[in-house]
Amino acid sequence: MPMSNEPLYGSAVPSQQGYHSYNGLVASPSPTLGVRFDGAQEMTTNKRKRDEQSSTLGAAQAQQHPVVVDRNVRNQAEKFWNTLEQERQMQETLTVSTVKAMAEKLLLAKDQEIMRSWSVNWALGERFRTLYREAQAWRMDAQSKQTAANVLRADLERALAQQAARYGGGGSGSGNGEDDAESCCWGENHVAFCGEVEVETPVVGPPVTGVGMCKRCNQSAPVVVMLPCRHLSVCGPCAEAAWWCPSCGCAKQGSICINFS
Repeated sequence: MPMSNEPLYGSAVPSQQGYHSYNGLVASPSPTLGVRFDGAQEMTTNKRKRDEQSSTLGAAQAQQHPVVVDRNVRNQAEKFWNTLEQERQMQETLTVSTVKAMAEKLLLAKDQEIMRSWSVNWALGERFRTLYREAQAWRMDAQSKQTAANVLRADLERALAQQAARYGGGGSGSGNGEDDAESCCWGENHVAFCGEVEVETPVVGPPVTGVGMCKRCNQSAPVVVMLPCRHLSVCGPCAEAAWWCPSCGCAKQGSICINFS
């Protein structure tokens, strides 16, 4: 059997060395003592066969050992890379889940903030509309009261002028209350807006008895203006009990007390 050129491992090298040493001893010329060595040669041949088999088996094992080591290394490397890939996938999945949860939380917070902003804007809009309506109502009320004040001022000035004329004329009036301040209403509560005329207020003396008396009790001076007709026709106690104007019969919607002092 041909021998391999690769280095031998294990017990192959010592066996060959022993074989060569023993073979040299056998091959050396023996003394002529009349002894034959046939049995020794047979033992040597058997030993050589066993040594050759052992060396062949050791060489085969030595050749297979690197292959087994390489296969084990490859298996371990493959397991390592598989484990590493699984860990990487798990880490990626965990990272994606975390980012997704954070994004959903932020979006939910933004949606809630937008809803709160819409609610605040709606409430502010309603408040603005309410204030605008209130401002409109106050402005209309102020305009109405300003108009009423202008008319009352004109009526008052006319009444004072008439009273001053009567007092200055020595009581030329009839004295039956027919020359009182006239109403500013004609027809169906038509209002005649009298322009403001600057009239110098005369010095008024004591009122003449029977001039400008209450149209209801005819005992006290009229100090209450009935609304909306604006008649200066009743006194304070009668104004509280009156439901309509005694001058024109218009239903009372309000009244204004005038202080002549």
